[in-house]
Amino acid sequence: MTTLLAQCLELPCGLRLPNRLVKPAMSEQLACSNGGVSELLVQLYGVLGRSGAGLLIAGDFMVDPRYRRRQFDLTISGEKFPLAGLSELARVAKQSGSKAVARISHPGVLAAARVCARPVGPSATNIAEARGAIWPARPARKLTSNEIVHIIDKFAEAARLLESVGFDGVQIQAGEGDLIAQFLDAGMNRRSDQWSGNRTNRSRLLLEIIRAIRGRVSSSFAVTVKLSLIDSDNGGCSLEACEELIDWLNHEAVDFIELSGPPDSHVLKTLRSRSGIPVMLSGGFHSPEDLDQLLNGQRADLVGLQARCWTVPETLRKLLSESYETSQIEIDNRSELSLPATRMSFAKRIGYRIRCRMSEMRWRRIAETGEGVQLRWRDILRYSFNRKLNPNNISDKAEV
Repeated sequence: MTTLLAQCLELPCGLRLPNRLVKPAMSEQLACSNGGVSELLVQLYGVLGRSGAGLLIAGDFMVDPRYRRRQFDLTISGEKFPLAGLSELARVAKQSGSKAVARISHPGVLAAARVCARPVGPSATNIAEARGAIWPARPARKLTSNEIVHIIDKFAEAARLLESVGFDGVQIQAGEGDLIAQFLDAGMNRRSDQWSGNRTNRSRLLLEIIRAIRGRVSSSFAVTVKLSLIDSDNGGCSLEACEELIDWLNHEAVDFIELSGPPDSHVLKTLRSRSGIPVMLSGGFHSPEDLDQLLNGQRADLVGLQARCWTVPETLRKLLSESYETSQIEIDNRSELSLPATRMSFAKRIGYRIRCRMSEMRWRRIAETGEGVQLRWRDILRYSFNRKLNPNNISDKAEV
């Protein structure tokens, strides 16, 4: 059968993607402990760059090194920041024709306690109140208006630096409980100024970041947005709120929107018809038929596959071939590390942490061997124990 995945897509900025298959940003945790690019991370994207995917989204890149969601997140800063590693990362990702985008973010109240003494957020918040709180963090203080303006500048400067080293675009993280999502959430944003109150004010931070980035980069540089769609009863972005936000994004210079959340076909079709720009869906499909139905049914323009799918390069090559037999291809695309925007029980947090370790191991194996392997419990326990004994990342020994 012929697959729409292999068809190219031209984004509004003019960037031409060779196909519709995307590797989403999944925080591989292979950065050095100072947030720099390691040789192991370059090796990983060298492997991914040969996969044939149309787009590789790297990251997350934290726009302020003082605030990281996890200990080995990548960071980017305008002050004497080493660019050689970033340039090499972009080069190997694009070596076989793929395009490279970097996701930029600020964790807000979810900054990890191990690397951040005092997190910040739209309002003073105890970590127990935070949506998506998985890792230990400290109570957060309220951002001042001047600090918010400074954060907007940080996002814009990060985008400028990423374009200068060869990336084709940036993705703004406005989901999964990070700072922008915290401003969008009425339950966490309890301010009484221009950054809070109605949806227009709560969306102001995201829209100002988009405009600031557009003022620093070329017109051919892609600017994209990640949103998390969940039930409003759980404190996240409701369908109604998401529709209104998409209406506003239609009037900004945004090149595509990535959605994650429950893969309800009616919801996706509603949002896609509302959007005047391409939509990407990550997770929630398990077979090649699902992918074709998404694209044929005009529910998505791009599809993102989770970590398990990248462990078998042959599967990706088959998906992108001119024709394939669906019975010969299996997709395990459970949303492995899609962070919930809701509060989690202790048991769920522990389960999520275990899946994080599994994902870290999987990316490391792909970088080292070129393909993933079946993980056993003893491997996971050994890896977690070694990480406890060695607080510095193994990748520190080989910074680019």
